[in-house]
Amino acid sequence: MKLTPGVFLLYFLLARQWRAAVVSLLSAIGATAVAAVFAPVETWQYWTSLVWDPNRVGFVGSSDNQSLNGLLHRLADPSAPSGALWLAATVAVLAVAVPRIRSALDAGDLLAAVTLTGLLGALVSPVTWVHHIVWVIPAAVVIATRLVRMLQAAVAAPSASLHDVRRRARRAVVPAVLVVSGIPALGFDVRRAFSLPFTDYADAGPLAALAASLPMLWTLAAVLLLPVSTAAAPAAPGPGRWPAAAVAG
Repeated sequence: MKLTPGVFLLYFLLARQWRAAVVSLLSAIGATAVAAVFAPVETWQYWTSLVWDPNRVGFVGSSDNQSLNGLLHRLADPSAPSGALWLAATVAVLAVAVPRIRSALDAGDLLAAVTLTGLLGALVSPVTWVHHIVWVIPAAVVIATRLVRMLQAAVAAPSASLHDVRRRARRAVVPAVLVVSGIPALGFDVRRAFSLPFTDYADAGPLAALAASLPMLWTLAAVLLLPVSTAAAPAAPGPGRWPAAAVAG
């Protein structure tokens, strides 16, 4: 079982899907209780010790770990980074991500809201393997949709003024930059491309630590800049329900 998807409890709360939030929480508690019945010693060991020790998976600062915590460990190697610094970074990202998720929900942009939540989980998790950033796929759909809509608007108004053309071009910069930067960050093995170490960053310097964190930096940029619809919000669904339009498509 994975703890990282627990970030979607935040999504249910922000979406005011109280029933889904309660069911998720009770399901997690129930699964833990069942595990405690069949494996009491291991369950106790996990929840009292192992869950607080990310080093059990190996060197947290390895280039495979694409979370904020992984970057901090690479920068601090060979010392351990301050837990307070990681907490402060996590709170800062939450302070930006939560309002953006809420705005996407208010606009009825469920795909962007879910994607932002998944990207947020990848950032704040103690350990995020590269393949955990699967949220690049729905993020690509969100970005492509925005670019296509902007192109359609430009084609529909061929006689637009120079001011309008410039305004549309500026609006296209952010999604275009996310696409272009995402290709090197997520399209190939960054560590091998730059001949970076796998675990030992003690003498590699901050630039090497940052280069090894390109997927994480792209994830952070996506949380900050992913296009979110500004359309008027649809009628609020009932507790624990999705809007009919979302269910249909």
